[in-house]
Amino acid sequence: MKVPNPFEQRYGSQVGAPSSRVVGGSVRGTSKGSSARLNTLGAKDERLAARSTTATPPTRLPLRRVASGWQTPSVVRSMYTIDRLDARTWESFVDLVERNNGIYGGCWCAPNHVEYQRGVSVPRTVKEQLVMNGRAHASLVVDQDGLAQGWCQYGPANSLHLKHARAYAKDPPLPAQWRIACIFVDRRHRGQGVARAALTGALDQIADAGGGRVESISETTLGREAQGRFLFSATVELFEELGFSRVRQVGKHAWIVTRSVEAPAT
Repeated sequence: MKVPNPFEQRYGSQVGAPSSRVVGGSVRGTSKGSSARLNTLGAKDERLAARSTTATPPTRLPLRRVASGWQTPSVVRSMYTIDRLDARTWESFVDLVERNNGIYGGCWCAPNHVEYQRGVSVPRTVKEQLVMNGRAHASLVVDQDGLAQGWCQYGPANSLHLKHARAYAKDPPLPAQWRIACIFVDRRHRGQGVARAALTGALDQIADAGGGRVESISETTLGREAQGRFLFSATVELFEELGFSRVRQVGKHAWIVTRSVEAPAT
């Protein structure tokens, strides 16, 4: 009997599903042209992939902004470094996922990808193929022991679904070039600034890829208690602290949030 995926049970239909989808690896329904089609989706992915390499050994890249806010390293309570998800860091991502039971019962942060087919795709297989082909992007938050403790998934707007699809589609906001679809923190490291570091790192990586309008859907927690494991994309309050503005409410606690990111000056 198939075990229900809590991510899919909670959010059901998704935004922007394409008429044809690619299923990676040995998943049922995979066509011979699947791998080729993966490489045809989006110029932004090519710019992001150009900044990644499989030839260099694992390194810990310095944070441009420290995890607890816009402070100097001398006053930060706990220091993290930011890396990017790619073929080089795949095993670090795997370690984090496996430490947390596959993430939300085994979703592997895969259902947000437009290539994912509910009931057909194997989440880990799809995720790995997308990463190896430069089609899955995330900032990875690495602690002082070299272990990944969280991530922020982002990508070109046409490559990721957002939750609250029907409400979003009724009155779409101005077109965005980028989406942030998921922020996850290891269950033993929540409340320690990891989500902030992950979101900051993702915005830096988006800037490096050319910048543009970024959108996400998050939940407000003001005046209520919300368990972190249900906050798939952090909180509206965190997004606002990092320069996002609310656009429209699409759920009881959910809001579309957006901001523009500028490319670094050359």
